[in-house]
Amino acid sequence: MRDKLLELFWLMADVSKQRAFIVKCTTVVMPKYKYQKEGSTRLSNSSFFLPIDDVNKRVCKKFFMATLNIGDRFVRTALLKGGRTTNFVEGDMKGKHGNNKKLDPEIVNQICDHINSFSRIESHYLRNQTSIDGSLTIAEMWRLFDAKCQANKVSSCKFSTYSCIFNTKFNIGFFISKKDQCGFCEKINNKIELSRFEKNNDKELALKNKNSTMVACYYLQSVLTTPSAKVSNFYYSRKFATYNLTVYNMGEVEANCYLWNEDQAKRRANEINNCCGQQKNKFMISLYLYAVTHLNIPSITHIYLNVGHTQNEGDNIHSVIEKQKSRLLRGGSIFSPQQWTTVIQSAKKTVPKSIGNNFNTNTNGQKVTWNDIKIIKVSKDLPDRIQYKTSYDQNDFLETIVSRKTRKSKQNNIELELSPLYQTPPGISKEKKKDLVNLCDAKFIPDTYHYFFKQLNTISNTSPVTTDDEDFNFFFK
Repeated sequence: MRDKLLELFWLMADVSKQRAFIVKCTTVVMPKYKYQKEGSTRLSNSSFFLPIDDVNKRVCKKFFMATLNIGDRFVRTALLKGGRTTNFVEGDMKGKHGNNKKLDPEIVNQICDHINSFSRIESHYLRNQTSIDGSLTIAEMWRLFDAKCQANKVSSCKFSTYSCIFNTKFNIGFFISKKDQCGFCEKINNKIELSRFEKNNDKELALKNKNSTMVACYYLQSVLTTPSAKVSNFYYSRKFATYNLTVYNMGEVEANCYLWNEDQAKRRANEINNCCGQQKNKFMISLYLYAVTHLNIPSITHIYLNVGHTQNEGDNIHSVIEKQKSRLLRGGSIFSPQQWTTVIQSAKKTVPKSIGNNFNTNTNGQKVTWNDIKIIKVSKDLPDRIQYKTSYDQNDFLETIVSRKTRKSKQNNIELELSPLYQTPPGISKEKKKDLVNLCDAKFIPDTYHYFFKQLNTISNTSPVTTDDEDFNFFFK
């Protein structure tokens, strides 16, 4: 019965109702003789009752409090505010008294400005999401803020305040490079996937037929920024980006890393084979068609594995590179993009030192849904079309003729031409170059590397080739 009373009491989930219940279960005891000093705030004596079998049975105060799992202070507050001496039960006034300590808005603005002053790293997968250098922590950022306030002789704040504003007013994290993981992986850990089966079959085929077949996977590493060092001034400056596209040859069991800087080219779909639509775009298909028509390649088959479950060998290589980067940063700094070549070379011995118009309708008149494509194939025998499958267990390929037949050309004799994306290197933003030059002038970057950063070109008005369908004739003639 006591358990039932305890459960019902806390199921009220309302302080006002609980106080009213306690007042209902108590009565004032008036003794015959009472000696009370003047000004005493002592409460009147009370007797306590518990409703048992629809009958109020008197119990001692200790038994009453133990049954309801409350303390003496809860009882005294209930008797004062529960309606015994007033006509109404007072509610819970916690946090409503108006005397709360408020943080100075100027301090809040200073903290927000300080957090915004840190250079952000663009997300590898989602370009509209950013993170802060992984070598930082909230505690380290607060220490930098505190030191800055002391240097400027202005009021600082506690770490808890800085941390609260960082976690509540901002949706950013700290960049930590690691192998791709996905919560969905745990659910399918014991299931066999057709995509992995396809990959393993191709891998075995490449190992057995090295002279006639090549199976490769490629992966773009997250941005490598320069300069990289644990220097507070670096955190507030825009970094110079270096990109690394890794191609892993499964037959030869070797990887090739292709590096370039952001002033040479970017990482759009018409510049490299990056994550745009999982490489399901017309630029990729055009590249494949160009390769089979101009190079000694009979055919190319591209298998799109399930996102997040590919177990891409490029992940392993990039993980090793990031570990080597962390080891080197413990003992020094990386000031120049050329140093990334050394980082990659020293990461692991197995990493080599070498650094048409119709894409929407198939021949059956059906619309091509590119997101559903699992396998793509182009061949030298059929240079005017692509073949594709929308499932791994599909027997026959569907076809799409990308170059339509005209009076002056034969359908099976297609001429492809690659046009340069830029007439001159695209350069970097003026703001980024200004930050890098300021670091050089402040001697945070050694003199050896000053020339490289100061001679960088800034962004010109030269526009890259557009990706609109009407301008796609740059790729087909």
